[in-house]
Amino acid sequence: EAELEGWSVAPELLVPSGLAPQPLRKGWGEPMKVPSKSAAPPPRTSRCCRRSAGNDEVSAVAPEEPSKPKRRCGRRLVLRLSILLMVLSATATAVVVRLTQPPDPPAKLPSSCVVAQNATATCQPFQILGRDLWDAEKGDFVMDSVDTIEDCCSRCDAMEGCHGWIFEGLARRCRWLRFTEEPCASNPGDLSCRCLTHIGTTFGFKPTGPLIWVTRGSIGAAAGGA
Repeated sequence: EAELEGWSVAPELLVPSGLAPQPLRKGWGEPMKVPSKSAAPPPRTSRCCRRSAGNDEVSAVAPEEPSKPKRRCGRRLVLRLSILLMVLSATATAVVVRLTQPPDPPAKLPSSCVVAQNATATCQPFQILGRDLWDAEKGDFVMDSVDTIEDCCSRCDAMEGCHGWIFEGLARRCRWLRFTEEPCASNPGDLSCRCLTHIGTTFGFKPTGPLIWVTRGSIGAAAGGA
């Protein structure tokens, strides 16, 4: 037996009879190398193939790619800035439109004609208005020329400082009045500003706000902003 690189083999196994000795192939007689199961395979990396400028040899070169996390962060930042600019633009537009709009006109108050009550007058102190108003077309004082309830109440609506009116149907006489004491001076629609009288006498007041219709005798009853 001959010693070959740590292996004991018979010579006849290496060189059969009648044949010339042959050189051993590389790797023969060496212990077999078994890969470890626990070893992890090498990570795969993307490569691109490019040709050299001087020859046709193909070489594998790893591409230079930008960092994906940085690219995503940049896109998110641009998106957030765009949304913020849109919100600010919409808010600024709404504010400008609101500031440039003219103020809303004051709500028109109801006419004193709609609150006329028959058999009603006032028992609170008042002053009579319009005694010296002259109607040139009729050649008479305005108060003396008014002979209908509609004309009496509509003229009180147009008269500055008029709180209410009283129309006597039998005498066909109109009187415009201004209250001199509270609460009627600031709120002519208060229930304490009117009282009962004979049929044919009608009282009306100039509302200072939206009308609230109530029945006589109701607790806390009020009308015309009272």
